[in-house]
Amino acid sequence: MDPVEREASERAIRALCEAGDHAAATTAALRAYGVELLGFLRALAADPDLAAEAFGELGEDVWKGLPKFRWEASLRSWLYALARNA
Repeated sequence: MDPVEREASERAIRALCEAGDHAAATTAALRAYGVELLGFLRALAADPDLAAEAFGELGEDVWKGLPKFRWEASLRSWLYALARNA
């Protein structure tokens, strides 16, 4: 995703959050960055099963954490921090 698309995507996801639709915002965030994050997790884990398990944990972390995300950093940066911790 190029920077212009990323900016538009993050604006749309933030608008969903501000409207209180965190389920749709979580879905949109994982659609926008899921492939990229799964690739990151596969590179870290070097085991596809472990990476898939971490991705599932990441999804849960996004679901729980997005309502509290304060947008002081980019969504992408926050998602990578969650992925590293998953």
